[in-house]
Amino acid sequence: HPNSLIIATTIGCGYLVYIITHPSESKKPLLTYIGTTGGIAAAFVALSYCFDSRFLTHYFANGAEEFGITASPGNRLSGLWGFFQRLFLQEGGTYYVADIRLQLLFLLAALLMLLYYFVMHKEAEAQESCCHAISLLGAGFGVIAGIFLIGRFSQLSIVFLFPIGWLLTAMALSLFEAAIKRTAYALLISGVCFISFLNIIFREELHIIIYKLIITIL
Repeated sequence: HPNSLIIATTIGCGYLVYIITHPSESKKPLLTYIGTTGGIAAAFVALSYCFDSRFLTHYFANGAEEFGITASPGNRLSGLWGFFQRLFLQEGGTYYVADIRLQLLFLLAALLMLLYYFVMHKEAEAQESCCHAISLLGAGFGVIAGIFLIGRFSQLSIVFLFPIGWLLTAMALSLFEAAIKRTAYALLISGVCFISFLNIIFREELHIIIYKLIITIL
């Protein structure tokens, strides 16, 4: 499945950034990962050739016809921008796209908190946390790179970014004292559950739902 490439680029880019930020670490695990995943992919391609001697030709021809995977880099960049724009505007086509703007705001706030913390703290522990955050950002870049390489801008691909976003958010919340951290976690989880409930039950734009709730309460 094309999404397997997104998983591969996510793990690969995250691991590569980790190796770069930790020069003393052995490169062997990364090479083992590349060799293992590449070997499995090659085995499946070889198996496919047993059933179709022109497997890759037909595979890419179908991809070009159905999903436009042969588009130029410029067209792919345009498609990538449109992909995020449709997600933000909840334009799902044949898919139902929930309102994810609140989650995007959480991620932006988390990134700003992490940036402020890493700039203001130079001790070894803070720098190690910074390296971990950069590795997660590398994994996020891997998701986007995988989507770009495939050229198939399906709205469902956004699910690969959410775990990375939540890990970064959890890392930002871990900077607070225990009492504040527990409160922040409770508010965050409650807010996400509430918004998810509204999206699932009502399937309207979030600002319309909140407006109706406020009017009802008043």
